[in-house]
Amino acid sequence: MTPVYLSNEDSDVTGYLKAYVGYRSPVATTTPSTAVTSTTGSGTDIAVTRTAGGTELKWITQALKAEVTIPASETGRVIGNVWGKESAAGANAGLSFKLHKYTTTEGAAILTSSVGVECGTSIRRDAWDSGDPTATTFAVGNRLVIAPRVVNVGTMGASETVTLDFNGSTPGSDGDTYIIVNQTLSVGTETTINVLIDSILKDTQGSDRVYVAQKLDSVQDTLWNRILTMNEEILKVTGDITTLTADTSNLDFADEVTTGIPYSFQWLGVKYSGDSKYNEVRFVDGSDPEFIALDQEDATERYPVLAVIHNFTEVRFAPPLPSGTLVRLDYIYRPTDITVDRGAYEPDIPRPFHKALLAEATAECFIGQDEDNKATWHKRQSLDKLYGGLNVLKTRQFQQQFRTRSSRTGGR
Repeated sequence: MTPVYLSNEDSDVTGYLKAYVGYRSPVATTTPSTAVTSTTGSGTDIAVTRTAGGTELKWITQALKAEVTIPASETGRVIGNVWGKESAAGANAGLSFKLHKYTTTEGAAILTSSVGVECGTSIRRDAWDSGDPTATTFAVGNRLVIAPRVVNVGTMGASETVTLDFNGSTPGSDGDTYIIVNQTLSVGTETTINVLIDSILKDTQGSDRVYVAQKLDSVQDTLWNRILTMNEEILKVTGDITTLTADTSNLDFADEVTTGIPYSFQWLGVKYSGDSKYNEVRFVDGSDPEFIALDQEDATERYPVLAVIHNFTEVRFAPPLPSGTLVRLDYIYRPTDITVDRGAYEPDIPRPFHKALLAEATAECFIGQDEDNKATWHKRQSLDKLYGGLNVLKTRQFQQQFRTRSSRTGGR
C-alpha cells in the first residue's frame, strides 16, 4: 500500500509535476498550491488546469525500480483523498482522477475514478475508493501518471470554476491531496540490510555478518521504541486489505499485513461481497454472551461482526467470515526482526531513520571492540540522525493517516 502525493515541483519529464511516492514533498507548504479549472455548460470530463483556461496539470512519479501489477479487481482499486471546492452550487461539478502508465510516452488511462458527489462551495476533503482498474503491469523504469479531472454531477453549469488544493504539508489539512495505491510502488535508491551490514563491517574492519545483523536487530528495537514514544503516527499503516480465500474464524494479521508486525490495532473493518463500504468490527471480551452465540454459527454475511484478540495479532471473528470477504486493518506496527537471511530487504524502520540505525549499530560494534571513543562519536551521530529523521517526517509523513470515519464520503 503506497501513498502518492501531488507536489508543486516540475518533474524531470517535461509537461508534468512531480508525484512523491511514500512521502510528501520536502518543500510542501502550510499554504497549499491551487489549480483552478473553468466549467463548461453540460461538460462531462475536463482536464484540471493551473489557472482558469490555462495549462493542464498532470503528475508523474519517478521511474519504478521493481515490477508491479495493478489487478483488475477490488485489490487494484485506488483510494483518492482530494481537497477542492466549486465557485457556486450551480457548477454541478466534482473532482476525479485518471491513472496512466508512462513508458517512453503516456498510455491510455488504466483507471478513471470519480468521488460521485458534488464539490462544496468552501474547501473540503473528499475521499473515496475507485472502481476496478484495467489490469496493468508496470515494468522496471515505467512510471505512474496521475491526471485530475473535473466531472459533472448532474448537468454541469457554465462559466464557473473548480479549485483543487494540493502540495499541503500538514497531514489531514487543506491541500493534503494524494492517492493510495493498494500495491507497493518502489522508487529511488534502496537501503537494504546487506547495505547496512557492509557499511558497518567496512567501518569496524569486521567480518562477522551474523554478529552485525544481531546488533542491527537490537538497535532497531531501541530505535522503534524511541519513535513510538515521540510520534507513533510515523509507525501507522492504514488501509491494509486482505481478501479471504476461505471461510474464516481466525486470522493472524502477523501473516497478512504488508509492513512489519501489528503492535496495536487502530481500526478493523470488513466488507462483504455486496457491500459498498467497510463496516467496523466491534471488539468484545471472549466471555461476551453475544460473541459466544455468534461464534457457533456458520460463516455468514451479517452485522455486527464481533471479534476477540488473542496473542496480540490473532483475531477470532463471530460469526465466521465467508470466503471473498475483504478485511481492512489500520495499525501501528513493530518491525520484523533483522537477520542475515533478510539481507536483500529494507529494514521496516522508515527510511529517514536508516542513518540513525546505521550509526547506533556501528557504535554497538565498536563497544564490542573496546573502541570507546569511536563508539561515543557514532552514538552522537545516531541521536543527530534520529532527530533529523523526526524533523523530516514532521513535514513528510512516511506513513499516511487515513482515519476518515466521520468525514469520508460513503464510509470507509
